[in-house]
Amino acid sequence: MNIVNGIFTIFNGFLVVVVGIIFCCTIIGLLWGPAVVMFGSGMIVKGFAQIGIGTYNAVKSRDR
Repeated sequence: MNIVNGIFTIFNGFLVVVVGIIFCCTIIGLLWGPAVVMFGSGMIVKGFAQIGIGTYNAVKSRDR
């Protein structure tokens, strides 16, 4: 289940990064746009971590 959640988290992270980049093009967005991009990047990293944890658990339970 972590693998599926990781894929959705990566997808949502990419969407947040795109929204942050779009908001960076506005005057008001220059203040908080970079923070949104960093948050989206963190979501992408979290998604890859979830996939790794799910893969590890699947292999660990298969070896028993």
